[in-house]
Amino acid sequence: TNISEGAGPYATIGTLTRSPVTARPVFLALASSNTNAARVPSSLTIPQNQASVTFPVGAVDNTIIDGPKPTLIAAYVLLSSVGQQLGIGASAWLTVNDDDGPSFKLTVARKLVAERLSPATTATVSINFTTNQPIVVQLTSSDTNEAVVPATVTIPASQTSATFNIISVNDGVADGNKTVTITASAIGIGPGSDTLTVTDINLP
Repeated sequence: TNISEGAGPYATIGTLTRSPVTARPVFLALASSNTNAARVPSSLTIPQNQASVTFPVGAVDNTIIDGPKPTLIAAYVLLSSVGQQLGIGASAWLTVNDDDGPSFKLTVARKLVAERLSPATTATVSINFTTNQPIVVQLTSSDTNEAVVPATVTIPASQTSATFNIISVNDGVADGNKTVTITASAIGIGPGSDTLTVTDINLP
């Protein structure tokens, strides 16, 4: 997963899943290998009879041109809510991209959307500089079974942003809420990303 350091305290969402599901809660300690890049809650509990739980991952912004910062997010199983660590339960790498050089910022307008909407919401990609040339931005979705985006969007010359549609997909599976990361990138410009949740639960 890639996030921008300017994406804030809810830059992306992590999910922890256990198998099998039991009637006992699972107590976990969370850690980030680089707290100057990304931060997570110190602890988390998967409740009894529940398969998974989500948690926010916050990006740490600075004013230094320091490039991408790979960060390991790890979850450790605890003996109890305040007990000793029994071992690592799961881990995943996250890249926090610098936004102090030329970079994109991507903002999704609506964070929670239902399936099978066209469009489900929009997103805006912006740059932190100006140019007299148009910029062709590559767009990707981390889960095209849930949400799809155009292959590219163009920021016009002398403009600093462009907006595009996000379409939610009816995958035919009762899978609850799914978090999708939308990323904007181009050669020589730091990528930007934001997340949305696609739900198959009926929304008002």
